[in-house]
Amino acid sequence: FDPVHGSVRCGKAVIPKHANVEIQYRTDTKKVTYSKIEECRKCWVCPTCVARLGAQKKAELIELQKVINDLGLHAYMMTLTIPHSLRDRLIDLLEKLKVAQGKFIDGMRTGKLRKIFSKVGHITVLEVTYSEKSGWHPHLHILVISEQFYTDKELSNIEENLYKAWSAKCKLSGIKAPHRKYEIGR
Repeated sequence: FDPVHGSVRCGKAVIPKHANVEIQYRTDTKKVTYSKIEECRKCWVCPTCVARLGAQKKAELIELQKVINDLGLHAYMMTLTIPHSLRDRLIDLLEKLKVAQGKFIDGMRTGKLRKIFSKVGHITVLEVTYSEKSGWHPHLHILVISEQFYTDKELSNIEENLYKAWSAKCKLSGIKAPHRKYEIGR
């Protein structure tokens, strides 16, 4: 149970005053949906709600990718994560992530990263997952929009520089250096 955000019942309990869960099957999409189940609607902190929102955002990003391509621009995806453990409170992790993110984005706007990885814009999505083994895991998916096409070799060099910059911003924000797990992708 998360006493701060109360997301423990989300997707797992019938809405009070309703005796039954309604189940609908759509033959056209072959998907099942449920109704009259509690939803906390705290999309940034609830694993159940964030999955639902994630599916919606994915569809929006696919449409955005089409627009980006039509404009002759290029999109690159990166994921920024921070170390976490079962002992960490979500509210503390989110605050640290927010501070590190601000420093990192400022560096992309004004620092040497701007010269290495030019961008005309970016879209950031916060995702929060939870596991009983590792606890809360907030992380950022950032879609970077650029006029520049980068080769795989160039992306590898950019990724190295971004990892160093993200690690430095994490340390400045009181976070241990993150594991180097993710790469920049198209």
